[in-house]
Amino acid sequence: HIGNIFRLVHTIKGTCGFLGLPRLEAVAHAGENVLGKIRDKELTVTADVVTIILEAMDVIKDILATIEETEEEPAGNDADLIERCRLWDRISSCCGGTGRRTRECSRGKRFRRRTRSGISGCGRPG
Repeated sequence: HIGNIFRLVHTIKGTCGFLGLPRLEAVAHAGENVLGKIRDKELTVTADVVTIILEAMDVIKDILATIEETEEEPAGNDADLIERCRLWDRISSCCGGTGRRTRECSRGKRFRRRTRSGISGCGRPG
């Protein structure tokens, strides 16, 4: 089922480039990356991961609804959502995909916590 959601978001992202919808493309791209990590079993599904995916899907739906009504992409700032998606993408590259330091984390020099989002990780760059 996650593969179906991934393909849907991937299609939306690809279409955005063609239609010139940069805001929608950026949100879809960020969500697609997290979904891809889940699909490829590189990221453990937790309540926090599900929350970020649902937030991205809500923004995508809202943007699409506005485009349908006005035929224009609405203005908006999704930088925080995109950064939180990117953080999960980076966390999937270490910490066993859990956000917690593990022995498998090859660069667990420093443990850090993102207090704003409640996400923790070893600090390894993605």
